[in-house]
Amino acid sequence: FYNFDPSTLKDYFKYVQKPMNFEKVLSNIDRGFYKTPKEAVEDVYLIFQNALKYQLTDPVVKQSAKVFLNWASSLKRRVLKNKAATWKDLALNIVTDLELDHIDKTQWFLAPGVGMTPENTKIYKQVIKRPMDFGTVKKNLKENKYADIKAFAADMRRVTDNCKRFNWESTHFVQLAEDVSQEFEKALLTAEKKFAKAKKA
Repeated sequence: FYNFDPSTLKDYFKYVQKPMNFEKVLSNIDRGFYKTPKEAVEDVYLIFQNALKYQLTDPVVKQSAKVFLNWASSLKRRVLKNKAATWKDLALNIVTDLELDHIDKTQWFLAPGVGMTPENTKIYKQVIKRPMDFGTVKKNLKENKYADIKAFAADMRRVTDNCKRFNWESTHFVQLAEDVSQEFEKALLTAEKKFAKAKKA
């Protein structure tokens, strides 16, 4: 995790869009690259998220990445999480929680086409008319493309619905999508209740 050359790893950039390691994080800190602690913490998380996204990562390394992400969940909540001042803050927090707390399952939904071969990508586009992923959802939130939380929830549900539709013959991926869907619905309900209570206070 400290220093590696991604160009030496087979198909690395097919799975990982933004390489990161500890040496680069420390260098960014030393030269004042990060404007807030939040940005530095996000890059640290990215190191381990990338390790899980890259399909050829050694199983032992993947397990280490999972352990770190679980251990650091309390740090993430203190540093990364915005107060739910608006429904958009609430929505971003939900996606962040799913990405970080359930990365072993949500890794397939972080960006378009994660883990797909060129042949599968072509077939996917024929079957799935409206692709969706967590990265696109977050981008839409930040660009104010959702009119309300219902529109946000619809796209989040589309992520797992697409997965179940395309992988209907795969028990593993259907179950994975079901698990993520259940976690989302539970998080959405809990967050909405807390947000409504805060507005009344």
